[in-house]
Amino acid sequence: LSQIRFLDLSDNAITSTSPLSHLPQLAILYLHANRVRTFREGVLPLTCLKMLTNVTLHGNPLEETRGTTNQHYRNYVLYLLPQLLKLDFSNVTKQNVEDSRTWAQIFRRRLMMKEGGRNG
Repeated sequence: LSQIRFLDLSDNAITSTSPLSHLPQLAILYLHANRVRTFREGVLPLTCLKMLTNVTLHGNPLEETRGTTNQHYRNYVLYLLPQLLKLDFSNVTKQNVEDSRTWAQIFRRRLMMKEGGRNG
C-alpha cells in the first residue's frame, strides 16, 4: 500500500482523509463527491503527503458555507498543500499559490485556531 501513487475515492461517503496519511507516494487523489465537512478532517491529514500534486475535493461539504460556495476554499487548500499542481481538475498557477499565502497572512489568526496552532 505504501507505493500507491493514484487513488480514486470519489463518490463515496468518506468523512476523513486521516487513513490516507500513510501513503507517502500518493501523487493523485480524487475525493470529490464525498462527505468531508471540515479542513481539519479532509485537508490537514494530507499535509504530510509531500508527493501529492493533484487533488479533487469539490462536491464535499467543506467547499460550501451555509449553502453557498466557500469563497476561501481554494486559498485554504492551496495554503495547506502548496505543492499542488492541480486542484479540482484546474491547474494551479504560481500566482494562485502566492495569493493563498497573502490570504493566509490576512486570516492567520483564524487559521491558527482552526489548525490547532499550526505555524507557517
